[in-house]
Amino acid sequence: MNKQQCTAKEFQQETIFLGVCLLDRFLSKGFFRIIRSLQIVGIACLVLATKIEENQPYNRFFLKAAKADAEVEKRAKYLAVLALSDHEQLCYWPSTVAAGVVIMASVDGNQHGSYNQVIEIHMRTKENDLPECMTVWLLLYNGIFITSTK
Repeated sequence: MNKQQCTAKEFQQETIFLGVCLLDRFLSKGFFRIIRSLQIVGIACLVLATKIEENQPYNRFFLKAAKADAEVEKRAKYLAVLALSDHEQLCYWPSTVAAGVVIMASVDGNQHGSYNQVIEIHMRTKENDLPECMTVWLLLYNGIFITSTK
């Protein structure tokens, strides 16, 4: 996609920039050999960038509710990117994934009291699939982010 197509699709400038950065990182790894598939890879990077940008307001909201410190925020951002790579997380609302990410980051950062506010706020939503989302997280990523972010 070129700039005119992105503008026609009404992408935010940050989303386009993030998509290009993701594409650049992918290409710099040297795994890409078939030039004909470049457009598909570019579209995939834009889709991923869109998902990342879609979750940002929720992440900020729940981080603020948890009164998270910089370390918890760093963990939450890492987990948010991991969530996008897992197809099982795509069935949950972005707000549910963001709440789960902040809770997991808070627990890992030993800020157990701070995530209660996140749970209370999220419980007000119509569908309460947070426990199910958290269970999927625990099964898939138990222990992965602890060693990766320290």
